Amino acid sequence: MDSSCNPKILITNVVATFKTKCPLNMHFIASKGHNVIFQQQRGKVMMKLRKPMITATISPSGGIACAGAKSEAGAKMGARRIARYLQKLGYKVKFSHFRVVNVLAVYSFPFHICLKRLVTENKLSVTYEPELFPAAATYRVTNPKATLQVYFTGKIIVAGPNVRDVTTGFKQGYPLLLKYKKNSVEQKKMMTKPDTKTRKRTDDIHTVSDTEIQGEQAEKRRWLLMQYNGNQPGQHFLVRIGGKIFSVPRWLLDRWGWRVMQPNE
Repeated sequence: MDSSCNPKILITNVVATFKTKCPLNMHFIASKGHNVIFQQQRGKVMMKLRKPMITATISPSGGIACAGAKSEAGAKMGARRIARYLQKLGYKVKFSHFRVVNVLAVYSFPFHICLKRLVTENKLSVTYEPELFPAAATYRVTNPKATLQVYFTGKIIVAGPNVRDVTTGFKQGYPLLLKYKKNSVEQKKMMTKPDTKTRKRTDDIHTVSDTEIQGEQAEKRRWLLMQYNGNQPGQHFLVRIGGKIFSVPRWLLDRWGWRVMQPNE
């Protein structure tokens, strides 16, 4: 079967929670436990496991959140290992109320996506804030509940309450995203970089409005004559570039290789 018809996403993080039904002493766990970090400001303890590779956040009330697993089975296995470890420390832990609360998955298209057309044609389900985050748009799937973060590079980040909703939500949005593939010409325009060697330096250029020039023709002529004579230390010249008039310093004209003509020339 073609992979484009049946895309497979990669699950990167599964967050699950469970309860121990007994209060926990954070100072005791931090002093007697292994691979633990005591967060005194939050009043919680972080415990890390290698197999499966998860990070558990332990609360004094007995609530524990596990993050970092790659599957729901791995998250449950890691939660049970945390509960068993607390039992060895002397707590009467009862593993209960286990549930998966959040799942993250990623997928990468081999092409770029046109976010402007995606937002314009799907205003009800797609939100895009270029002022805050111009690189990605948010596509929300209502049934099942899932959120797709669509990047212009083709990367997709899917978030949902469980693995089934994440997988189903991505399969629903996959055909829609295929319609907004950028062609090779648009991608080349985005990937081309300006030539910094031949680009002219315009940091010290000051633009003069056309109304100011038209209203002060006599003063402009007199000012030009003063600068041509070189009586002032900082010489600036009015130069017309592309229909606009700029005030350019003398050293910049020399760097560009432009010859300054005298008024009698």
